[in-house]
Formats: sequence, C-alpha cells, structure tokens
Amino acid sequence: DTVTLSGIPDLVGDQANLTVLDAIRRARPDASGAQQYAFLVEIEGLDPDTLPYNLREFALFDDQSFAYQPLHEDQQQPALEFGDLARGRKVRGWLTFVGPDQSEYLELEYAPTMALEPAYVRVLLP
Repeated sequence: DTVTLSGIPDLVGDQANLTVLDAIRRARPDASGAQQYAFLVEIEGLDPDTLPYNLREFALFDDQSFAYQPLHEDQQQPALEFGDLARGRKVRGWLTFVGPDQSEYLELEYAPTMALEPAYVRVLLP
C-alpha cells in the first residue's frame, strides 16, 4: 500500500509517499521470547525542500490499540535509520518491532514531527 503524506505546516502540496513493500512475522522471536514483526518501507520525497525521515517517526499498533516502538538493535537488514530526502529521491529499509503474540491486524503509523496528521497502513496477518 502507498499513502501520501501532506498537510505539513508552511509547505505546499504533498511531502512524501510511504509504501509498505513487505510485512513479515520474523522467524525467531527476540531474547525475551516476544514476537517480532518487520516492515520493508520506501519513502519518496515529493516536497521541493528536503524531507527529514527517522525510524522514531514510526509506531506499530495492534487490534487492541496498543502501541509498539521500533527496535534500534537486532533489526531486519537493511534497516531504515534517518536522513533527508530531496524531491524525487527514495529511501528503502526495514522497520522491526516487538509486537503482540496475536492480533487480527497491525497498523504501521508514520508520524513525522512536522506533520499535522499521521499516515497509517493496515496489514492483515496470516
């Protein structure tokens, strides 16, 4: 799925496209035994100015509205980190989360600090 992020104050038009290219339940849980999920995302800069991105701008929500933050270690590789995107440039990387053992679906939230509203992509689990 692709969602377009717009509505960032002082900027005109669309700022970025977010595409979830793949979503997986990782084969091995983390050291605590908790389930891990990884999302391969691509962000494309659409704004004439550069668009900053950061893995901390993402969160995962389960079907009970519990929030999970991305892991900074033991991530699926290549991991999405942080940087700036010029118009027409893209970045691709994995976001990895410790999440629920079971959930009907997961929602990946992309909420850049300068955005008025976050963008959501819902993923159904097998």
